[in-house]
Amino acid sequence: MADFDIDSIELVLDEQVIPLHATLPEEFHYRLEGRIVDYTNPENIDHPLAEGTEAGRFRISIADFERAMEAGHAPVDVLDRNADSRAFASIVLDRHGRPYSERLEPVLRYFTNGSNLLMLDRLEVLPNYRGGGLGLLVMRALIQRYALNVAVVGLQVIPLQFCPRPDAGDELGWWTRMGLDAAPRDQQAAVRKLKRYDSRLGFRAIRGTVFMFMPGDYVLPSPQSLLRKRASRAAKPSSSALQ
Repeated sequence: MADFDIDSIELVLDEQVIPLHATLPEEFHYRLEGRIVDYTNPENIDHPLAEGTEAGRFRISIADFERAMEAGHAPVDVLDRNADSRAFASIVLDRHGRPYSERLEPVLRYFTNGSNLLMLDRLEVLPNYRGGGLGLLVMRALIQRYALNVAVVGLQVIPLQFCPRPDAGDELGWWTRMGLDAAPRDQQAAVRKLKRYDSRLGFRAIRGTVFMFMPGDYVLPSPQSLLRKRASRAAKPSSSALQ
């Protein structure tokens, strides 16, 4: 089980390019990537990042439906930026192509005053940091920071070991560091485990799919409540490709 100091973990964003004046649909789809960094023991560095140790990586996307529609773009075109977000269109948009679909009502129970969609695309926690709730704490921090004017937060529960295996290069090296070749091969069981894990944060599943959602203004569990449960949980959920 992972042993880390919550006050020593930080999220470090990669560089990004922001247009001064968004005009194309894809420019209303904001993508943020970064690394989870542990500054507890800077002398134990596998892959240096500043003075800390890399504990994992993450990627999120925000579909700014409100500004896109003001500029004359359809929400479906905003989600068409990549396969990760494209998959959300059939779930979150109604039959007229507008946010939000009635399919979300049983899960969300109500809709908030926000307009936009926050997607947690990918969360990758290295083996030494699994089992202690770090993934939940990272998702919680990202939601708190970026769920402004967001009506719905969503993710897809897809265990990383079932994604295409890289052939070579840095991606293969990361796959190896993640220990994905040795991860469990029962896909249904892995998905069920991750759904239970994500539900601890407040996500609710859409029946018959790998999608989970929560309202943008959902009152998230405290970090302390998430950490209290880690001592009683020996299972280490595989990191998820929330793509």
